Amino acid sequence: MSKLRRGRAGFLVLALFAAAASGAEAPPPQSPPEMTATELADFVRPSVVHVMVSGTAVHRDPATGQTAEGSGREEGTGFVIDTVPSGRDSLQVYVVTNEHVAHPDIPWKTKPVLRVKRYLGSYVTVELAGYDVPADLAVLKATVPTAARSSWKPLQWAPCHLIRVGQDVVAIGHPLGHRGAPSLTKGIVSGVDRPLVGSGEFAGLIQTDAAVNPGNSGGPLLDMRGEVVGVNTYTAGRRMLDPSRQKVVLEIPFPGINYARSSETAQPLVRTLIRDGKIARPAVGLTVRTLDNQEALDIGGVWDSVRVATVDPGGPAAAAGLRAGDLICQVFNPAIDPGPLSFGARLIQSEGDWNDALALFSRTDSLLLSVLRKADGFSKLERVRIQLKR
Repeated sequence: MSKLRRGRAGFLVLALFAAAASGAEAPPPQSPPEMTATELADFVRPSVVHVMVSGTAVHRDPATGQTAEGSGREEGTGFVIDTVPSGRDSLQVYVVTNEHVAHPDIPWKTKPVLRVKRYLGSYVTVELAGYDVPADLAVLKATVPTAARSSWKPLQWAPCHLIRVGQDVVAIGHPLGHRGAPSLTKGIVSGVDRPLVGSGEFAGLIQTDAAVNPGNSGGPLLDMRGEVVGVNTYTAGRRMLDPSRQKVVLEIPFPGINYARSSETAQPLVRTLIRDGKIARPAVGLTVRTLDNQEALDIGGVWDSVRVATVDPGGPAAAAGLRAGDLICQVFNPAIDPGPLSFGARLIQSEGDWNDALALFSRTDSLLLSVLRKADGFSKLERVRIQLKR
């Protein structure tokens, strides 16, 4: 133990002894006070930005099949998560948003320009510091004068253990590309740890009835203390054909059902994107697929698992004995190796859970899985260690 840690421990013992001698309890950690929605709007304005990506793109007319050049643009929302001194007179500002906002799937002819704009500020050109498609997260980096530090106020992540169903939350952003001050909508946490199949496979989402509309993507979902509960990502809806064209798919939103990637899953991924610029998931040598309801019933109601879809014959998973059709239920940190269903295990209920787990364990030399074998009739939970190639 270092001298510093011994000193802190000694101080803690003395403090607890003094509290016990006086009959007083040690004070609990202080949390920021809750605010009204009006106070929260004022508090968060220096932290929320309008994100715009623009450039020249190649467009294809679905009716004629012909292509033509034109302007391409994507808009959304972001929020400041960190500021770091860069030299004597400048500051690096890191902004969180969605991958589909900062890195849109547009056939660019020229390299697009990324800009962000604060309330009462001008557009600032930024660079894409990192992004991850499976998590739908991106980090932008701007360089600003040190004197502008107070205009780029970082938000704090909310402690994940405090996020509870029924608590008040607000979504803040720039829906429909509205200029001026960011819009605020209020609601509650309707559900937690939601998996979702939409434009991708997502897991660990927060469901909220706070309105999230096009342009809100990448903005913060906040508790009433002004801490980030989640990153607004997706609005549930129903797809249908446009009767006028018979080719264009329209998304009809379901009112009151919106999703945000939780602070629990977003925070470590954002930290990795700032540090490395990407999420380097290990090459396990297999693909997985989320079970649908009928599949889960057919194998005896094993809901909390994913099916191994394919196995690379020469990969680490094949060497560990995994086969297509097996079920993966949990992923462990091999350094901890907890028992089945104990604290520290990550339940794998969807492809999104699997992607998130691989992102967290990207720096390990092996993965420890709980597996149900198809060959055994899914009757016995077995521990499997996959040795990763480096």
